[in-house]
Amino acid sequence: MLILDDMLVLSDPNQNVETSLPDMPNGVARVYPASGAVAMLPLTRPTTIPPPCSSAVDRTCHWTTTETTRGRFTTPGHTRHPQTASVSRPSLRMGQFIIHPDGTMLVINGATNGTAGFANQTFYVPSLDQMPFFQSLASGPVGTPAIYNPNTPKGSRWSNVGLGSSSIARMYHSTAILLPDASVLIAGSNPNLDVELTAPYPTTYTAEIFYPPYFSSGVPQTLGYGGPYFNLTVSSASYKGTSGNSAAANTTVVLSRGGFTTHAMNMGQRHL
Repeated sequence: MLILDDMLVLSDPNQNVETSLPDMPNGVARVYPASGAVAMLPLTRPTTIPPPCSSAVDRTCHWTTTETTRGRFTTPGHTRHPQTASVSRPSLRMGQFIIHPDGTMLVINGATNGTAGFANQTFYVPSLDQMPFFQSLASGPVGTPAIYNPNTPKGSRWSNVGLGSSSIARMYHSTAILLPDASVLIAGSNPNLDVELTAPYPTTYTAEIFYPPYFSSGVPQTLGYGGPYFNLTVSSASYKGTSGNSAAANTTVVLSRGGFTTHAMNMGQRHL
């Protein structure tokens, strides 16, 4: 186990032994504020445990998107439909994992260049007027999310096929969380010291809702413990084939806890 604070320590919980490691070169932190997406994998019945989930898993995969009507973003009065694009060897900073009810994991928000945080200068750029993106230490916002499926073969667990793209930069101080209706609320972004509305990546107050590809079935508005039974109607658009009975036989009941998010980490999520 690697413990990261103001020093690097290797901890062996079985032997109760901690070993200090040398400091990072030049005193530069290599962890926070890099903000790598972190979340527990879904807790499922199989006894085999999938590999750990992180933003570095399966980086050799290749993404290709196609047009579809689901996997879309909405903001008040506007809907953004998918765009066709291809991305290879994803490298993401400040992205967040959201556990979906179907056992997959959405990674959303973030940037492709730089690191999280903000500053008025760096080791290499001595003054704010020379900073290429004002106070932001990152650039290249990621508008198209991706889905990680821990149950598919290694090397093919990442995909953004059919997912929509947002034009709103979700950089440092952005957030996402699963809503009770199984859509995902996305908000925030402010890689600046204070409110900055004219910066290249400004303080952002606009929220969006992302509708994952599974989002098509009607569900009850409220549920009560110990109340009467209810029927869940699964639309034909939610399963493959022609048999609704087969789809019902393969249905799984899931309990989800949305958790709480800060700085790309949401260790409070649970999927059971």
